[in-house]
Amino acid sequence: MPNRSKVARRLAIAAWLMVNIKNLGQYPQTIMDWCMGNSQIWINFLALLPSTVLTVLLIAIAFLRFYDETDFEFLGLITQPRVWSNGCTVAALLATLANFGVEWNRRNRETNRLAEEAQRRATEEQRRDEAEKRRDEARERQAARTRIETRCRLAEIRYQLDPSETHRQDFVNVLAVLEEYGEMF
Repeated sequence: MPNRSKVARRLAIAAWLMVNIKNLGQYPQTIMDWCMGNSQIWINFLALLPSTVLTVLLIAIAFLRFYDETDFEFLGLITQPRVWSNGCTVAALLATLANFGVEWNRRNRETNRLAEEAQRRATEEQRRDEAEKRRDEARERQAARTRIETRCRLAEIRYQLDPSETHRQDFVNVLAVLEEYGEMF
């Protein structure tokens, strides 16, 4: 009986560890963050742990179920291989659940990352379109300003070369346009 309580205690500790390992990515102030500083390395390492433990447990189950001390001498050290195999099976189920949680979290983070990237690209595209629109408007204002300045200079030159009433009226009209739209440009 004492062996079963030790096994049960060990399985409970292993189960607690497996369940809580998946939560390390959610709490930035874990003990490892505080001690080590760089949590991403540890989170990546711990994300591999459930699947690795599962593999080791499955190998242990196979050794305990299908082999005995005639095949491997160290298996003779275990007094009740069937009980240990059952304990490893329960631990493997818990490791599978922890691995499922880790994978679920990883896929959700990946989905969120892709959505944020798509949003960032859309925002950047919108920003580029707005900048292009502002540049086009500035070019149009500059072209209109240049046309008005050219019209003014031509009217002034015509009036200076031939101060007739027609040229004077054109010059007055251009000056009126400059006064009216001067502030816009």
